[in-house]
Amino acid sequence: MKLKKFALLICSLLLFGCTTARHVQMDWMFVDGGRSTGELTMAIMWNPQHDKPDIDVWQAQTQAANKCRSWGFQEAEQNGDIVTRCTRKSSGFLGTCIRKEALIRYHCTNRTQ
Repeated sequence: MKLKKFALLICSLLLFGCTTARHVQMDWMFVDGGRSTGELTMAIMWNPQHDKPDIDVWQAQTQAANKCRSWGFQEAEQNGDIVTRCTRKSSGFLGTCIRKEALIRYHCTNRTQ
């Protein structure tokens, strides 16, 4: 009886360990926008079944500001909140989310903060 309980405990721990999302550092990337409008969108994408991103808004701000500077602007200002959505689901009746993305929109300005 003790052996069955022990085996059940080990199986439960292994199953839980395999299904728990791990914390990972994700790098923001430029995905949309242009110099003519001074608007840009930064994003990260992940599989929520395996990963739980440590969302670093400061990194997104820094990369957006660098992009704005490359277009001739001085700074980037966040335009709205972070938007998170499921962009791909597995096949099947209910469909589990297998790809999520977080988006932050920015507006390039010529004002220094």
